[in-house]
Amino acid sequence: MNEGLIESFNRAQIKDQTLNRMRESAARDRDNLPIIRENSAALYRFLIAAFKPLSLLETGTCRGYSAILAAKTAAGYTDSFRCYTVELDSGNAQEAIKNIAAENLQDHIKVINGDASEVLASMTGRFDMIFLDSSKSHYAEMLPDVKRLLRSGGVLAADDIVYYGKTDVQGDVPHKHRTIVSNLRSFINLIAADDCFTAVIDTMDDGMLLAVKK
Repeated sequence: MNEGLIESFNRAQIKDQTLNRMRESAARDRDNLPIIRENSAALYRFLIAAFKPLSLLETGTCRGYSAILAAKTAAGYTDSFRCYTVELDSGNAQEAIKNIAAENLQDHIKVINGDASEVLASMTGRFDMIFLDSSKSHYAEMLPDVKRLLRSGGVLAADDIVYYGKTDVQGDVPHKHRTIVSNLRSFINLIAADDCFTAVIDTMDDGMLLAVKK
């Protein structure tokens, strides 16, 4: 099985015209909007279908692609799915709200415009799944709140953990990426040292760390 076949297979799993149009629009955008890559999106869809979360906390809404993907996947097993998704950029947050309303998912997805670290620190309650896809430099900083907010048996997914392959490379990292890579390595090491998590790192695309809280 070659790479082209794998990518083609995973792309075919996103069987939704709206989501495919959103991805095409993001690819054309001059700001190169950072939405979840296709292989990772297929993996994310699989995780939701397999674990069937009723409550999801997401950081890094962008224009709403991954939140909409999650809600549409969850619709296959429940009418009670709720996603709270945090976006720092106010323009992206407003676009996400419009996209969510266009899909009639506003009762299932709430967009919070703010800094993810600050928002998570102020939140209470428990979530079945937490998806990190915001600033990679802050994953380690957010981990105590992630752990506090994730229920026992809940799933943590952290996207872009390999970061263009630099997280796993020995030796010097270019200066412009050094802080991000250092913080991602710290995050990985914190998860590895925490007996409360059973975890694995998938290296497809830019990688995704997956962990279940005991």
